[in-house]
Amino acid sequence: MLVNPGLDHDGDPVLFVHLKFRLVEHSINPRLLSDSAISLRRALWAIGERRYPHLRYGFHNYQRILGTENW
Repeated sequence: MLVNPGLDHDGDPVLFVHLKFRLVEHSINPRLLSDSAISLRRALWAIGERRYPHLRYGFHNYQRILGTENW
């Protein structure tokens, strides 16, 4: 994971969070990723961090994502 502070397109301070995943056997459920983003925002808010985290997911080229098998 790599976290860089920066500014969004409106000039507001944000956190750019790049998450890199290793290849796993099962398909990744995008709903879990969405839920984890919400949990991260709540955890940051709880410690007083008000910058919005922009998450970028880096998956292995051969990783299967649930719901995208026919793309």
